[in-house]
Amino acid sequence: MKNSVVSDLDLNEEPITLADGRVVTFALQNTRVIYEMVDVEYRAYHQVMSWTAQDFLYDMTENPNTYYIQAFVGEELAGFVGCRRDRTDVHISNFVVNPDFQSMGIGAAILQRAICCAKQLDRNAMSLEVRASNHGAQRFYQRFGFYESATKERYYSDNDEDAYEMRLMPLMNIDQIEVIESA
Repeated sequence: MKNSVVSDLDLNEEPITLADGRVVTFALQNTRVIYEMVDVEYRAYHQVMSWTAQDFLYDMTENPNTYYIQAFVGEELAGFVGCRRDRTDVHISNFVVNPDFQSMGIGAAILQRAICCAKQLDRNAMSLEVRASNHGAQRFYQRFGFYESATKERYYSDNDEDAYEMRLMPLMNIDQIEVIESA
């Protein structure tokens, strides 16, 4: 792929250690785990398939404005985020943590790296859509400073559910982010 944003990124690949001692490593745009990405998304979204393997492969190899950050516990895919550089911001198109690894800090580590990469692309905002019913995800994003900026009616085609567009603006340096612990 010509002029991919991936070549402009310096991913913080420093591993993190979970409370149970397992180590989480990070990779940028590993196309060898596309089928695992489909499986993780399917399991996390309660048997709703949003993207196919072909969708992920096309996005990673043919769209020069996208980048994916993947987290692994050993060889197992623990989660990933897909981001797209737009004219004014970076849009999160996919963000999912394997249900077996949720609530362990992996999602926070992935999102922190995505924010860092967005700053490297000279963008000062991020955006995403979240289901109106997904209060847990909304709270997660709010901990990082995302706020609801619009409602997209009947956005999700599987059930015509509304989506909230959430934005983070301005982007902060990682050392400025104070993640608020949930009560």
